[in-house]
Amino acid sequence: MSLSSSVMKLLLPKEPAFRRLPLGLGAGIVMNIDFDYQARTFFGLYENEIQSHIKRLVQPGMRCFDLGSCAGYYSLVLAKFCNDQVLAVDGSTENVERTRQNLARNDFPVTVIEGWIAATDDEDFVSLD
Repeated sequence: MSLSSSVMKLLLPKEPAFRRLPLGLGAGIVMNIDFDYQARTFFGLYENEIQSHIKRLVQPGMRCFDLGSCAGYYSLVLAKFCNDQVLAVDGSTENVERTRQNLARNDFPVTVIEGWIAATDDEDFVSLD
């Protein structure tokens, strides 16, 4: 474990709790954050390489979707930027519940569906999520 990881473990809260994200694309969004694996999300550093694309591509009035929504971070970010309907899809009951819990603490029009998105043909099955 690196020195910075050790210091963060000492300083950050131990228990998961709903917290308002202070930085990054998700600034202002409330999510259940567990610092053991979501510190980068909380500090606005999660998937940093994608942030500029979301800022550039997502415009007010667009309708967006989040395939493989996990805890709903991108569902909430997309809804914040497009200010319109977002569809969140995940194949895991646990992730759908996590997304719904996070959505309940925010005022965004996001619909959550449990299911798989995939393409098929006569011989092969190719999963997209």
